[in-house]
Amino acid sequence: MSSNSKSEHASETEAELQAIKKGIPDVVPSGKTFFFKGMNLDQQGFTQLVQAVLDAFESVQQLRARLEQAIVERSSKEDAAKQFVSEIKAAAIANYGENSTEFSQLGFKSKKKAAPLSPEKKQLRYKRFIATRKARSVMGKRQRLAVKGDIGSPTGNQGSPGAPSQDAGAGGAAGGNAGKP
Repeated sequence: MSSNSKSEHASETEAELQAIKKGIPDVVPSGKTFFFKGMNLDQQGFTQLVQAVLDAFESVQQLRARLEQAIVERSSKEDAAKQFVSEIKAAAIANYGENSTEFSQLGFKSKKKAAPLSPEKKQLRYKRFIATRKARSVMGKRQRLAVKGDIGSPTGNQGSPGAPSQDAGAGGAAGGNAGKP
């Protein structure tokens, strides 16, 4: 039986217990008794017996409600707690150093240093670096300084407008403004 079916069964049982408790005043009015497990129970005794069993179910409901409230409270304070831990870690680094035993005794781990690369891995890393720069058209400082702008020859038609295209006068398909007033 899975836990989900157990909880469904428990809620069914709880509903049945609630119904029994609700029906006791009608079934066992004052002055009458109810025979159960070799005992004659009056209305008050029968209600107490049912309530004793029902208390476990109601306790679970109360605990679940408290748990939900506690989870919401914890979630609301999580950012502040992370900030607090971060500040303690910074203070521990400042007081003891990151590689000290006191730092590790507080539960913090120092940053691992990168393992040294073999000559083959260094070459591969450099080749990837150059390939990435080439693919992204990235230039270094000296390469950028070596690039000079070319404004062309000082004579010619630099300032004159180009010839209008054939479609510009027609207006329609080229999207020109020739047809507008």
